[in-house]
Amino acid sequence: MTHQYHVTGITCAGCEKKVKNALKTNPQIKDVQIDRTTETVSIEMEQPVTVEALQQALAGYPKYQLSEK
Repeated sequence: MTHQYHVTGITCAGCEKKVKNALKTNPQIKDVQIDRTTETVSIEMEQPVTVEALQQALAGYPKYQLSEK
């Protein structure tokens, strides 16, 4: 299943890589695709993952804020 979220603070390819790597630390997440222009992140997951869990994965990077779309 794939879910889309709103994410802010991503300004370059390096930012994208940090966000992808942080989100992929959750074992339920299979793939992460980011569109900087629309501030959208699409996350493919094995099982549902809460928004809070996704936000916690990004806690080490306060510049990036993820919310429901």
